[in-house]
Amino acid sequence: MHSILIIIRGNSGSGKTVLANQLQAHYGSDHCLLIHQDQIRREILHANDHLGTPAVSLIEVLINYGLNHFPVTILEGILRKDVYGAMLTSTLEKFNSRTLVYYLEIPFATTLKYNQTKATPFAEESLRA
Repeated sequence: MHSILIIIRGNSGSGKTVLANQLQAHYGSDHCLLIHQDQIRREILHANDHLGTPAVSLIEVLINYGLNHFPVTILEGILRKDVYGAMLTSTLEKFNSRTLVYYLEIPFATTLKYNQTKATPFAEESLRA
């Protein structure tokens, strides 16, 4: 199978999740595995986003699973370079020709605007950090 990996990174409120969900809807869930960093880290592992978080290794396993079982695998999240960088670099080396990487860079004012539409918005100080 010649599957592709799409990585979508960006700050909180930049539209990563919305874009990733729309892409999965486009490809269909039978053909596309969508991995949300926050769901893995917060809801499954109940882990903080710091060096040594178990989320890194679980996300790597899920990426490999997706690439072996789905035509399209999407990973979306903030994916801090200091925490996830080595794993992402290794993944890119393995699947480079089949990987598309995007960073959603939007103005902070737009981030604040998007954030206010969330059911549970983040505090502005948290977003600035």
